[in-house]
Formats: sequence, C-alpha cells, structure tokens
Amino acid sequence: MNPSFLTSEKPLRVEIEKIENSQVKLVFSDHQSVLISIKFIPKNAKVGDVLYLNLMSDSDLKLTRQQIAGDVLAEILGQKK
Repeated sequence: MNPSFLTSEKPLRVEIEKIENSQVKLVFSDHQSVLISIKFIPKNAKVGDVLYLNLMSDSDLKLTRQQIAGDVLAEILGQKK
C-alpha cells in the first residue's frame, strides 16, 4: 500500500511555539500563527518540534480513501498493483 495517498502535494511546515492548557500555538514560516487543540498534535510533541500539515479537499480525501481501499483489497487478494 502506498502511504503517500494520505499526503497533500504541498504540506505546510509549522513549529510548535507554545503548549498551554489544551491549546498548542503553531507558527508558520511567514510568522503567522494558529491555536489548535492539543488533541490534533502527535502524542510526544513538544515546544520547538517541527510538524507538517496536510490540507486536502473533501474530493481529494474521498479519492484517497478509494485508492487505499483498492490497495488493501489487492493486498488481501495477493495481487500486485
């Protein structure tokens, strides 16, 4: 199965600037920032870590799920893609 199905073509690089209560402040390379819930951050992430955000449209995500389902089925049936 190809794990690249779950990534967008242009992931956004962000750095964790602050973790406070249940909020995480992510800073983009152009110094814009966003606060998000800590539940969306990898479990062991800490201040200073760099993360990559993948933004996908609904239609891209639907297509991705279809591709993954096809790959899983082919793997189960022992077929090569």
